[in-house]
Amino acid sequence: MEHPAWRVFVKHKTNVFEDLDVKDILDELFSNEIINVNEYELILNKPTRIERNNCFLSKLPRLPAQKFSTFLNLLEKNYKWLYDLILLSKNVELDEVTTYQDIFIKGNIPRAPPHYVERKQQLQNLIELLKKVEPRGRVVVHGMTGCGKSCLVAAAVKSLILESYENRVFWINLGEVKSNEQLISHMQLLLQRLTFDLEINGLDGLNQIFRTDLWLKQDVDVLKNCLSYFFTMSSQRNTLLILDNANLTDTVDAFDVGCKIVITTQNKQIIHGNSILLLEVKDGFTENETLLLFAKCLQTSVDKLPPQASKIHKLCKGQPLVVSLMGSLFEQNKDDLLSSSNRWQYYVKKLTEKDFTLGSSKNGKDVLFRTIKLCIKNLSPKLQELYKLLVVFVEDVNITPKVLQTLWNLDDIYAIEEIMVELQNKSLVVSHYSQELKTYVYGMHALLLAYLRQNYTKDQIRELHRTFVKAYKNTCAGNFANLCDDNYIFQYLGYHLSEAQMYEDFRQIYFDLNFIGAKIKAVGIADLLKDFQLYRKYITCNEETLERKLKDFEQFIKIKGQDLFKYNYTNIVQSALEQKNSSVYETAIKVAQENSKCLYFRLHAPQENVYFTHTIDVKDVVTAVCFTNDPDQILIGNSNGDITLWEHVYAGQLCTFNGHSKRITRLQLSSDGTEFLSVSEDGCAKIWKLEENANFCKSGCSPDDKGHRQSIPSPKVKQSPYTNFFSDDSIIDRSRTFKPADDINDAIVSASYSSDDNRYLVTGCLSGKVIVWNLRDDKPVLTISGKDRPITYVTFSDDDKFIIFCYDNIILFHDSQNGQFIRHYIKFYGPFPDTEWARVAIYQNGFNGNIYNAPRIHIHVD
Repeated sequence: MEHPAWRVFVKHKTNVFEDLDVKDILDELFSNEIINVNEYELILNKPTRIERNNCFLSKLPRLPAQKFSTFLNLLEKNYKWLYDLILLSKNVELDEVTTYQDIFIKGNIPRAPPHYVERKQQLQNLIELLKKVEPRGRVVVHGMTGCGKSCLVAAAVKSLILESYENRVFWINLGEVKSNEQLISHMQLLLQRLTFDLEINGLDGLNQIFRTDLWLKQDVDVLKNCLSYFFTMSSQRNTLLILDNANLTDTVDAFDVGCKIVITTQNKQIIHGNSILLLEVKDGFTENETLLLFAKCLQTSVDKLPPQASKIHKLCKGQPLVVSLMGSLFEQNKDDLLSSSNRWQYYVKKLTEKDFTLGSSKNGKDVLFRTIKLCIKNLSPKLQELYKLLVVFVEDVNITPKVLQTLWNLDDIYAIEEIMVELQNKSLVVSHYSQELKTYVYGMHALLLAYLRQNYTKDQIRELHRTFVKAYKNTCAGNFANLCDDNYIFQYLGYHLSEAQMYEDFRQIYFDLNFIGAKIKAVGIADLLKDFQLYRKYITCNEETLERKLKDFEQFIKIKGQDLFKYNYTNIVQSALEQKNSSVYETAIKVAQENSKCLYFRLHAPQENVYFTHTIDVKDVVTAVCFTNDPDQILIGNSNGDITLWEHVYAGQLCTFNGHSKRITRLQLSSDGTEFLSVSEDGCAKIWKLEENANFCKSGCSPDDKGHRQSIPSPKVKQSPYTNFFSDDSIIDRSRTFKPADDINDAIVSASYSSDDNRYLVTGCLSGKVIVWNLRDDKPVLTISGKDRPITYVTFSDDDKFIIFCYDNIILFHDSQNGQFIRHYIKFYGPFPDTEWARVAIYQNGFNGNIYNAPRIHIHVD
């Protein structure tokens, strides 16, 4: 607990610093256990008084109150003038300091929740606004329910209460105010608090009001005048009034009484007038903040939390209320969570299913959903019906006004945008203007979507999907090839057909060449091939003939799809006429015959074998690549230091590994495929868990209502361009990092696993050193001194008996057990290419392997 005189001491720290030499009281500090023996020696060894004082004073903020009192007694004995300076100031200011908690109680300011975690960026933004606000000005904190608005305000006010508000802060919770009577009771209660404040501060400026019955009047205007009169007093100009959870314009107006005001609300429309400073609380906890809260609840450190903790953060999207609910659960089950991963997996599964009834947190879920219900209930009946229709969308999807035009059957795009502004003001949706699409795009938090889903039966949701599909069908007169490209329907038509159980339409649509051509033009071939995979049983009905037909279509898309997507004027029917001996050709003939006004060519040239490749369009510069054990997945290292895992068949990014700060130079998969190694120009080698560090599930999938993975790629993968409304920009490095410890200027430039179950790692350094690390404890077990020449490549031999590395024109062999140099070495004669080695292995006296990336090199074995 903070000592009452601590803040006074801080104010006079400069005077103490100038006069004090801590060396004079060092022995007494040690004997009174204010410092330990290590701190004693550390301070004593400082060469100057300033350094000694700095070293000691840096420890003071961590001292318990009792030991700080002992320190003050030592000042009284040895530096009486400093003690008197602090004591004199303390006598003047002690009432303010010692009544710090009383200020919170008097002002009805809520306490910080258990295991409070500071949201540094949001808190700093709010403090800056509070410093700017003038009397009669207002700071509005706007955000959806459960986003932590009240906690932010309480934390910000705590840091400024003595400095800016002269101990006068009053907190009023307006969340339950629905009537004039409730409003009046809050106004009268505030006047009573103000009366008490006048009495304890010896002020007598309101006798006229409080010696009459005016403050007991059941009239809002009379009470407002009383409050306004109070805040015109010069001594009260810096008073802060906090209106928490305000949702009605009348309640806000009633407290517009001339002082500084902070308003927290979900509904921005209730705020009118000028002198308003707005803080939008759009983001929740960062991953670092979530993990810190979890660690506090479990009484452990962040680095000891399992990877599932990060998955839970992602599933909660950092939403403060849900994260706090999870934290309370963790606290109750601390021992089990610290000893086993089973309960972690249980929570991950439940959150994946969007099931928030996790044990005793059911009450928290009820509070959350009840708050959401009240917010929606405040909408007009018509707007409520429109909002509830958003239940048909998948989580995190971007929605354009054109999509809503179809869903809501409204013609006026601008009227739709006005509706969305109203919903946004009430924190029910978020928006962003897309420069690529030249329109607004909207998003909806997963909690709001979960609330909507729980209010419908499965049959009702099926009918809503059916109605949505029929609405799109009407827009294209029944021909799905003529659908408009609204950055949504071509990507999600299959999903809505499936949810609507319109299985009979799959065969007609997905064997329609014109629809296939339109979809490829709109979204590319990967999304189409994924649809073929996801909805195969609906398209073919498990009939052998249709299975063969679908395989022909897949083969055709793989061969011709890239050209159809890349070149705008290519025609899918004409391309299909080139596929002789294929059901695609037969379908194309029928289409050509039905379109007598179109000219098609029947080609007679023999078709040669066509080889097709998969192309991944990566925005960053690719600097390293390697396959995983799954042949469809590739690790890609970029010039910015990021490593991404891609599914090349779908061309979708599955997850990102953050930790390096510069260009990736090497990637290597472990022999069991569970980990991989990376080397970067930042001088580090890192080892990553391939599965556990994934930011998304294996296929970027979304779960269905039962929690089973449907392999529906996330909107981030399906939609382009895409806006991530609920992103987390924090970066957590989950790797095991290796770097030379004895020289801060040295750097690792090459690394390789051992062949024997990846028990060892060998690294080559800029200094020429080669280090072998035991991966059981990540400690070096062998160092081979270098010759001040950078290592260009290092590896183990296939049997792990030798360490092979090279620099300049020389390849060297050393014993991997003791580092002893082996007599046989390889020296290059003749031209040596100016290129990096990708791999080195030799066949000579039992050294097996190949040489790669080394053309025209002459090798001589001594």
